Amino acid sequence: MKFNPFYLLLFVLLAFSSCKKDDEFSEDDLIGNWKLSGIACNDGKVTIDFFGSPLTGAFKLSGRDFDADLTFSKALGLKSYISSGTFINIATYTLGGTEEIVEEETTFDDSGSWSLSGKTLTISSLFATSYTGEIIKLDDNNLEYKATIEENDPEYGKTTGTFVFTFKK
Repeated sequence: MKFNPFYLLLFVLLAFSSCKKDDEFSEDDLIGNWKLSGIACNDGKVTIDFFGSPLTGAFKLSGRDFDADLTFSKALGLKSYISSGTFINIATYTLGGTEEIVEEETTFDDSGSWSLSGKTLTISSLFATSYTGEIIKLDDNNLEYKATIEENDPEYGKTTGTFVFTFKK
C-alpha cells in the first residue's frame, strides 16, 4: 500500500481542531443550576483587634449539611446568577496557640452578574462585592471554583484565604 501524505495531514487537522483548549471553558457549560457540595480553605489567615493590638492567626474551613443552590443564566446578553440556601460552616481558628472550632449556619443567598474569560470566572454581587477566581473543573456534572477571598468582619476580624467551592448538577 502506498503512503498518502494527504491522510496524515487530514488526521493532524482533525486531531487538533477537535481538541478544546485546556485554558478555556464555555459559558454554555456554566449555565444551569448547581448544588453546593463542598467548601474548603486550608491556608486562611485572620487578624483580630486584641485590646488595641493586632493578633494574627490561621484558620481552616470546611462545611457540611449543604442545602444551597447556585444558578447561572444568560439571556438577551445579560449574564446573571442567583444563589440561595444554607450550609453549616466549620471554621478552625488558631490564635495565640489556642485552637477554637466554630460551627454556624451560613446563608448562601446572593445575586448579581458574572463573566467568564478562559478559566477566569468573575462573580459580581449586587452588594458591591466582586470575586475573581479560577475554574478548576467544569464538566456536565461538576464545577470547582477557586478564589482568594479577603473580608473584614467586625466579629471575626480581617480574614483572607484561598477558598475552593465544589458544586454538582
